[in-house]
Amino acid sequence: MLFPSLIGHAAELYRIIWKSPQPADSIASEFFRSHKYIGSKERRFISETVFATLRMYSIAFQTASHSVGNRQELEPLEKEIKIILTGCLFGEKVGAYFPLQLLNRSFVTNDEEYSIEQLCKETLIARFNYKLEEVDEWVTNAKKTFDRIQSENTYDYWCLPEWIASSWQNHNIQATACSLLKSAPVCLRVNSRAITRERALEELNKVSIKASPSIISPDGIILANREQLSQVELYKSGAIEVQDIGSQLIGYAVAPEEHWQILDACAGAGGKSLHLAALQNDLGIIISTDIEYKRLRELDFRAKRAGLKSVTTHLLSAKNEKTLQKLVGKCEAVLVDAPCSGMGTARRMPMVKWRLTASLVAKLARKQLEILTEKSRFVRQGGVLCYATCSLMPQENEEVVKAFLKENSQFVLEPLSQAFKHYGITIEGLNELDSMVTLLPDIHGTDGFFIARMRRVE
Repeated sequence: MLFPSLIGHAAELYRIIWKSPQPADSIASEFFRSHKYIGSKERRFISETVFATLRMYSIAFQTASHSVGNRQELEPLEKEIKIILTGCLFGEKVGAYFPLQLLNRSFVTNDEEYSIEQLCKETLIARFNYKLEEVDEWVTNAKKTFDRIQSENTYDYWCLPEWIASSWQNHNIQATACSLLKSAPVCLRVNSRAITRERALEELNKVSIKASPSIISPDGIILANREQLSQVELYKSGAIEVQDIGSQLIGYAVAPEEHWQILDACAGAGGKSLHLAALQNDLGIIISTDIEYKRLRELDFRAKRAGLKSVTTHLLSAKNEKTLQKLVGKCEAVLVDAPCSGMGTARRMPMVKWRLTASLVAKLARKQLEILTEKSRFVRQGGVLCYATCSLMPQENEEVVKAFLKENSQFVLEPLSQAFKHYGITIEGLNELDSMVTLLPDIHGTDGFFIARMRRVE
């Protein structure tokens, strides 16, 4: 497939994502399933280009907005194609992605040397019958706009809405914002009951998958490239699971003892439930609850695949409420990984930056406090309560914990350092007495996660 056609497909996917409320990764997967003729190299180029452009939308939209001569943008996908092309032109300059590394010789018509700028111009000519002087004018204007945005070095250049940045008072706003422009790596967690990390790395190397050990998570592995894991034996057997390093640290923050009964109150598809079971050597009891049946069904499958018998799932519904009430005050630990804005996953889910509103954050925070208060009832005296989100918004994080503690004096904050030290984990920026931590892409290399540890003292 030649470059102009690749850009056309990328523009089509971009438009679908922008118009749909569904998660961008799900839309992309469905898009490629319905376009089976697109090869693996083409899929990689299209998806990386689209997601990079979405991450840098505030730059791409402004630099693409120039008209060409007296023409009106009437052609199908013309606006989207120009936005995608500006992603290609300026993605490397802001660190969003590197299109030349994704280009294959089969994407161009000859063996001569080529540049991204040249290919972008050829695309406009091929798609819309522009004249050479017209595309030169458009590229020149796009460059001038980019230079202006760069010189101003404001929130537009950082590709972050100002109202979001204004709530980030506890870390370097520019560094964090710019880190969200980069593509997130694929991270794995080793099922320590099935295989050692060293052996897993050896097995991955045998099938030509480049990987390295995480310097933070004892069971974490970071892939050098995105890989298709569905046919890899380690994955099929449950010896490895896809899980961000930050998400893995939540399990270590709970620091479960082998005999504990644990409630994973918002389990989803169960990555943290599986990790807790492995940390307990499958000798405890883990009750994983969620409101979505499909997610719990996936957790059942994953637990079976991993050979874990201590994990049981419980669908939250009025019909099943009495069964769960028997556990009130009887759990050594409760984990509340609350539904949130997902702002910490903006590298993977870039639309969250552009769709999030202050009113939605406030609504989520109220719901999070409600969930945390409700699930805290299941903690026995002396037990542990962990609260976590994949958000970078303090309204969903520290402020929720503070509001909870204000109304629930039987709980107190407990330092995270002892829990992490048990596994030999050191977190940059986490002091010995800190009970809350925000993991940041620019500092820790993880998705953005918040973790707080509390204990019930009465």
